[in-house]
Amino acid sequence: MVDIAEGNYTKELKRATYYVKEIEENLNTGVNEDMCLVYEKICEINKTLEGAADRVKDAMLDEEKSFEEVRQWYDNRKRDLLGFLLKLKSERIHSNVSSRSAWTN
Repeated sequence: MVDIAEGNYTKELKRATYYVKEIEENLNTGVNEDMCLVYEKICEINKTLEGAADRVKDAMLDEEKSFEEVRQWYDNRKRDLLGFLLKLKSERIHSNVSSRSAWTN
């Protein structure tokens, strides 16, 4: 059961990284509607990943894994999510610098 839940989590994480390209494109437009779409997509990704992580955690508890094992797995997944968000943040900073350069040239 844990293996299946972890596989689903991995699939959702891959799907999230797929959406990074779409998010980056919308960030680069600077259009308010696109920014709203980016926010909604990030919230959707976060909710999906948290749900998948919770299902793994529940499966681990059902299989009577130790609290420390569950916590370690969950902490590692938080790093996955933070890495994803930091990548978006760096893209946003890059996007802002590029758009400011365009205004000053």
